[in-house]
Amino acid sequence: MREKITNVNIIATYIQNNPGCRRTDIKRHLYLARTGQKPLRGYHDRVCNQYFQTYGTASNVYLNRLWYNEIKNMVYKESDTFDYWDRGQDVNRPGKSSYQLTPAGKNWVRSERQMVRPFAPGALVEWQFDSPRRHGWRSEFNRGLVIECNKTYGMWVLGLDGHQQFLSHHAWIRAVKVDENE
Repeated sequence: MREKITNVNIIATYIQNNPGCRRTDIKRHLYLARTGQKPLRGYHDRVCNQYFQTYGTASNVYLNRLWYNEIKNMVYKESDTFDYWDRGQDVNRPGKSSYQLTPAGKNWVRSERQMVRPFAPGALVEWQFDSPRRHGWRSEFNRGLVIECNKTYGMWVLGLDGHQQFLSHHAWIRAVKVDENE
């Protein structure tokens, strides 16, 4: 079974493809990866903050381990003619960010091909949100036809009940093999 794409993979890949991006841009992209839709104004600001905090257990602190804010390590200097940024003491600049990957963060980057699910439009698929490694594939499947796969390992499906649904990178999906006798 393929390795699961995680939020950390999505963030690292986004920073690799958009060096110097702002925290807000990363959080918007993560919201898009989770829902398939662009966030409403301001909603993305209230989610996914845990990926940019410097406290927690060693395994879930990503800031300064996998990516860093290069503006946080700059100091604002004023002069008579203009204002400018320069490297200096460690100061916090709320609202300002420019994220870069660390060498360890580059190990989490996935290629463009790895970020798209391997299903063609029109394929019949089934999905669940519990890991099949732990729980196995259940008999009451959610099934539908693939409409479109996006670049964040998500996809739009038309369920057999007639409802369109977005399946994010959190869902476990497999193709349905249809026997000729069915």
